[in-house]
Amino acid sequence: MKDFTAGWLIIVVVIIVGVSGVLVSNSGLTTGNNTGTDSSLRSTEVQGQNIPLPTDYVSDRAGVLNEATILATNEKLSVFSSSGKGEIAVLIVESLNGLSIEEYGIRVGEAWKVGKYGQDNGNILIISTGDRKVRIETGSGSNITDSQAAQILADSVVPFLKKGDWDGGVISGVEAIIKAMN
Repeated sequence: MKDFTAGWLIIVVVIIVGVSGVLVSNSGLTTGNNTGTDSSLRSTEVQGQNIPLPTDYVSDRAGVLNEATILATNEKLSVFSSSGKGEIAVLIVESLNGLSIEEYGIRVGEAWKVGKYGQDNGNILIISTGDRKVRIETGSGSNITDSQAAQILADSVVPFLKKGDWDGGVISGVEAIIKAMN
């Protein structure tokens, strides 16, 4: 594990075992539990925590991204999802609600179920602006290793976030994740 300066603490990546898939429609990311879950809901209870549900591939609950970044990244991730190589989602929140970034990531993974059904090939880039933490939560079928995820964060995300460039961090991080999944 690496320890980063300027408030960005330890980056840890764990693999979630048994994450189900998601269904992707023209409207974007929706949970894949086949129960007709409405992704417009604001949050869901997961083990006593309020975990936000996805609004699309990019869910900026902290309000730090430009609308153009959100639109372009949602389109890029929709196209990537259609390729069949896996799925990627982005969640930006103000707070981890007192959880460690690892536990929060696991709970988001359980709630969102990113990845093709039965393949568990999804990845979620999670950024907490208030806690100054970042993580890539990987599905058990993802071809991104723990060390690759840590390297992506260190090289492609954290340098932008240290400068307060949320858009640059998300754009660069998504590009690096796509490259690693190809």
